[in-house]
Amino acid sequence: MDPYLEYAKENKKIIIANLTKDSQPDDEKDAIFMAGSPGAGKSEVALGLVNSYHKHLIIDADEFRSQFPEYNGSNSSLFQKASSWLVDQAFKYVINHGYSFILDATFAILSAEKKHYACTEKWIQYHNFLYLSGPCHRMAIHQSTRAERRTKSSQRNIHPRFLPI
Repeated sequence: MDPYLEYAKENKKIIIANLTKDSQPDDEKDAIFMAGSPGAGKSEVALGLVNSYHKHLIIDADEFRSQFPEYNGSNSSLFQKASSWLVDQAFKYVINHGYSFILDATFAILSAEKKHYACTEKWIQYHNFLYLSGPCHRMAIHQSTRAERRTKSSQRNIHPRFLPI
């Protein structure tokens, strides 16, 4: 058995309590699905949205990874299964308890994201989709430079193809 998945299962209630501690369920539920490559700026946009709207919470696998004692940023692949499981568990929890949320993801596994969207159709009044990408070379350079800075400052592991040459 995956020891990190075991840790996630043992600590699920605490991790979800940390996720929801500053939020309240909302009568007018809103879902924002964010997609983009690593380093595209999804997390920064999500934080800006939360600061503007205050009622949303952010479901982000990167944030879940950071709650594992052994996580150091360069070993993120070890926590992929456990953090993905936590995303699913957090998603189910916020849907069932009436929270507005932002799902910060790469949408690399489209079937999972379709499943997430389908689950919200009857519960959520408003759906928003944000796709962040670098449409031009200049933007790609800016994003990769930002990704490199973020890798160093937060110890997140971003694939080298998204970093400056």
